[in-house]
Amino acid sequence: MKHIFVINLVRSKDRREHILREIAKYRDDQIAVEFFDAVDASKKEHLKFKKHCIKFLTKCYFGQDLTDAEKGCFASHYCLWQKCVEMNEPIIVLEDDIDLADSFLEGIERIYRSQYEYVRFRGTTTKKIWRMEEHFGITYLTLAGTQGYYLTPKAARKFLQKAYLWLWPVDLYTDKSYLNKVPNVIHLPYLINDEKYFSSTIGRRDSKIEVRKPKMGIRYVLKKIHKIRRRIYMAKDGRKLGIFNEQ
Repeated sequence: MKHIFVINLVRSKDRREHILREIAKYRDDQIAVEFFDAVDASKKEHLKFKKHCIKFLTKCYFGQDLTDAEKGCFASHYCLWQKCVEMNEPIIVLEDDIDLADSFLEGIERIYRSQYEYVRFRGTTTKKIWRMEEHFGITYLTLAGTQGYYLTPKAARKFLQKAYLWLWPVDLYTDKSYLNKVPNVIHLPYLINDEKYFSSTIGRRDSKIEVRKPKMGIRYVLKKIHKIRRRIYMAKDGRKLGIFNEQ
């Protein structure tokens, strides 16, 4: 049985109806769909996870504190990682505002047959993706976005282990494979279309808010250290996989 968990705010009934229509296109007796009640920052539910959020450290690493909505978003995915470990079987996580590609069912069948521990269904940017085989690629850069992904207990444990402190929004954290040791594998072509029917209610930083690039100080040093770590990880993993190093 394949378990799909859809992150959805209880108050977002229109989104629930939308994603149900999307999934209904792919009727399969071996797919079980369950809604996961997202952590609602508007109701201060994210405060239950305040031990993970230290404003000073987040500013040092990310440049500014996470918004309450971003904390709620991180908490929602964090809880599903815990759920995956508890179930001890792979799960699929979807956000509720997505448009599934025509190849969605075929794609997840392929993913379940693969050896990968974590597979993204799309990204929001167009960073370099190195193709490993016909339908799978990998990136070491920031793709961003948590619209949908396949997750095994092995990957969930790794995510949880390095996510005691939430120093970045959740999509930027999961992109940091050099830190959490979870290869950032992407299904090609994407299994989620680019079009979105709704603006996100779970948690996105306002696009008008710009995180300033560090020039000096502790954040500048930390950013340089992480960049070096990423390059070292990329070189080692890239050689192991037989792909080109970063250009």
